[in-house]
Amino acid sequence: MKLPLQIAVRNTSLSKGAKEEIREKAAKLDSQYDQIIRCRVMVDRPHRHQKKGQHYDVRIDLTVPGAEWTIRSEPNEDLLAAIRDSFDAARRQLDDFSQRRRGQVKTHAPSPQERTGPVFHEEPDFVEIQDAISIETTF
Repeated sequence: MKLPLQIAVRNTSLSKGAKEEIREKAAKLDSQYDQIIRCRVMVDRPHRHQKKGQHYDVRIDLTVPGAEWTIRSEPNEDLLAAIRDSFDAARRQLDDFSQRRRGQVKTHAPSPQERTGPVFHEEPDFVEIQDAISIETTF
């Protein structure tokens, strides 16, 4: 990374193991896509819900040349699982972005229904039918 990793914590404290996990996951992102300009990880533990318990919310702000994302996964009771899920989502986002930048995304030709413009170059004045059979009906 061009700039150092930033780890912010709100309403909780992180153990050394959790901080090390964040650093390892960020290093893997950097090895996957080496043009990351900024990576900021915010770990939050919102107020305690009576029925849902305490959940950790991990948000990753990622900046690369030409794009900036805020990536967050579902809150989880397990801090390491919340970190893993958020970094997995960031990895997928970087994969898609790098494939688009390399031109590896498959593009489809427009279907015939999507063509615009007139069907005929000139509008015919009449339609001539060869070998027409006439049928007479009587009532």
